[in-house]
Amino acid sequence: MLEKFRHIIYQDFPDFNDRQIFVAISGGKDSICLSKLLIDLRISHTLLHCNFQLRGNESEMDEKFLIDYAELNNLALKVKSFDTKLEAKKANTNTQLTARNLRYEWFKEFCKENSLLLTAHHQDDSIETFFINLLRGTGLKGATGIPKIHSNFYRPLLDFDQEEIENYLCQTRTEFRNDSSNKESKYRRNKIRHQLIPQLELLEPDVKKKINSFLEENKEIQNYIDKKTSEVFIPNIVELDNYIQIPLSIIEQTDDVLTKSFFTNFNVNRAKFNEFRSFLSSNTGAKFQTNSHQFIVDRGTLLIQESSLELNYNEFLISSLPWVSNNSVKLEIISPINLDLNSAKVDFLDFDKLSLPLKLRPWKKGDKIRPLGMINYKLVSDILINKKVNLFDKNQTLVLENSDSEIISIIGRCISDKHKIQRQTESVLKIQY
Repeated sequence: MLEKFRHIIYQDFPDFNDRQIFVAISGGKDSICLSKLLIDLRISHTLLHCNFQLRGNESEMDEKFLIDYAELNNLALKVKSFDTKLEAKKANTNTQLTARNLRYEWFKEFCKENSLLLTAHHQDDSIETFFINLLRGTGLKGATGIPKIHSNFYRPLLDFDQEEIENYLCQTRTEFRNDSSNKESKYRRNKIRHQLIPQLELLEPDVKKKINSFLEENKEIQNYIDKKTSEVFIPNIVELDNYIQIPLSIIEQTDDVLTKSFFTNFNVNRAKFNEFRSFLSSNTGAKFQTNSHQFIVDRGTLLIQESSLELNYNEFLISSLPWVSNNSVKLEIISPINLDLNSAKVDFLDFDKLSLPLKLRPWKKGDKIRPLGMINYKLVSDILINKKVNLFDKNQTLVLENSDSEIISIIGRCISDKHKIQRQTESVLKIQY
């Protein structure tokens, strides 16, 4: 097992010795085996242990065991304790899901550019995950088992089964802790492990080997789909400030298999896909929402934005200068001597024609401004249309009002001709956005 393990880690990461290695460790046989393999290869690593305080004294004994184990093997150990039941109550989720979320949020603190965080998932875990996903109603991606590499997380034991792990611990006379919760039948994973799989093994002794082969084949198919999906979509994505833009023509020409694969990244699931396809044929302004993203059809393109990034600007009354908003608009008074008309993302107005307080707010229907170089007023909505401002940017457009409620600037789009800088200007309002 040791030589196979050595071959795997250096095949996956030729620079393994040059990386900072962290190991998620519970004290159970799987994670202890992972650490023991690294020790036997003389690879330095730091142990990360989560004490979820769910099993009373048993949890404390696990921590004590790991303190002794780390000291015996001259390893660094970091321990994080959680009041998991309290956190589960706050989040209104079950303790298992809460523990998983707490664990991975803490682990992310150690995922730096040149680090790897190893977990001890093995073949049997991957097979059990397949059945869990199957019972939930999975697609192909959920029928590939546990991914071996994801970001800085690495699972080098996925090529080994439970029997190999137990044999190695026995051969090396390595002690470990038994988690009593692994035998509790109330957990779905334990039912699959202790009830379903043994029944399948009665029908077919090599069932785990065959399921693993099935998962590997599915991975190959999924990797091929991912590769083809990237080839179609990635070159056609335009990344803007808070969203991305894709030509609708590309989506229309693409097979549903690849389209589904791409849009699952934005939580368009199979159940919603037909509705989503119909939405893509809608007129400009049509919207579609998933639990994570918002989509808008806009003049032959599809705009996609994370829901959390939708900006809901408030009104700001500005009574003194300089002033900076939380959406990066900065106002200050400068001398005409310091004017740099070539500055990017900056507008200038004649402050002598203004009076405080100013007001920064979202534009609304009916707003008007007299644009630079014009005698007549124009609707802000018409200006945004003429400038071909897309719907996401239009929804986030701000206007700046003088104290008499006249709009003096559409931030980043247009300034008022009435308030432009002239030769006699003594003070300048600099608007940076």
